[in-house]
Amino acid sequence: MLFDEVKYLDRERYLGLGLPEQLRTLPDLLVADPGVTWAKLIEVKFRRSFTRSTAKELFATLTDQRVHWPQSYAVLLLGEPFHPDARFHQDYIRVIPPDRTDYLLGPRGIDIPPDEHGAMHLLWEQLPMLTEVFRFRDFEFSGEQRDDHGWDFLSGADSITAAIRELGRL
Repeated sequence: MLFDEVKYLDRERYLGLGLPEQLRTLPDLLVADPGVTWAKLIEVKFRRSFTRSTAKELFATLTDQRVHWPQSYAVLLLGEPFHPDARFHQDYIRVIPPDRTDYLLGPRGIDIPPDEHGAMHLLWEQLPMLTEVFRFRDFEFSGEQRDDHGWDFLSGADSITAAIRELGRL
């Protein structure tokens, strides 16, 4: 049974319910392939911009959540992409896989830009794209329609960028 009213409570009243932490940290979605041969728990996080403080906050939140849900994925939606002419899903959507929360600690490698914007742009580019987690092989159940369903998935991902862009303007 779903209790829609819970989402309208302020923080104090919500915590006053005494719900177990496992329930309070439950990821947002359960996603499966059309044949239900695999399923993934997905936490969706929208942030207007991707700064050091954003990454630090996401690291803390996801670390807490993954104590109870270690196999969950986080899908990060960005309202203000790094590229001014951004129009594809990879400009607005990245994934933080299970056991990779540490990606949020900062960019990896050499020649990391010293300025925050440059460093965070590099970190964003190092986060996996949606297509690295969900692939055409995930549509194998579709048989001959596998490729059509795969392309529909990719075009659907690109089409939601307009909605994400609008959220970034709020």
